[in-house]
Amino acid sequence: MRTKFFFFILLIITIIATAFFCLIEIDKSNQVGDIAVIQIRNKNLLPILDSIIIHEKQCDYYTPNLIFSIQSRRVNNNTEYQIGSVGSWLIDFGSKNYYGCFEYKGHWFVVGGQKLDSSIFTETTEIEQFVFLKPNENFKNGGTVLNVIDDDTFSYWIYNYTDNKFIFKEMNDTYCNCSKRGVSDI
Repeated sequence: MRTKFFFFILLIITIIATAFFCLIEIDKSNQVGDIAVIQIRNKNLLPILDSIIIHEKQCDYYTPNLIFSIQSRRVNNNTEYQIGSVGSWLIDFGSKNYYGCFEYKGHWFVVGGQKLDSSIFTETTEIEQFVFLKPNENFKNGGTVLNVIDDDTFSYWIYNYTDNKFIFKEMNDTYCNCSKRGVSDI
């Protein structure tokens, strides 16, 4: 009986100690960073953002503090934009991930990728602070531990951008589980 009690107490202490050390590691991973505030110049982007927000409000993972990302890249002499939700926090895999951010209909959008396209966005002198989760590195024995993952749960849309126009290419919402249908079926 005493042996079982001893192992039970040892198990409880181990669980509490593990949770405590994990929380300390998470706290070390949070860092505040600045992102320049930008404005939308090309108003053709607004109806796209409206439809994305409407869609995301139907998803089970939606929260009012959901952050969106707009990432650009060059593909076959075209600029392609991937727009999607990224959760309620940002992962910092480098100090210059984002060129700018803007708030639209109560949500923050962060912009990154190839370059900030001046036909779509305008720079301002304002700065906004965000909390970034940083990967933990240099763990015991020289190894690297990455305990922050880029979550692919969220929906995204891809548009080609040509002649100041956004042309829909594809959309993915594998994990949306739109249980809140009826808000606006798309």
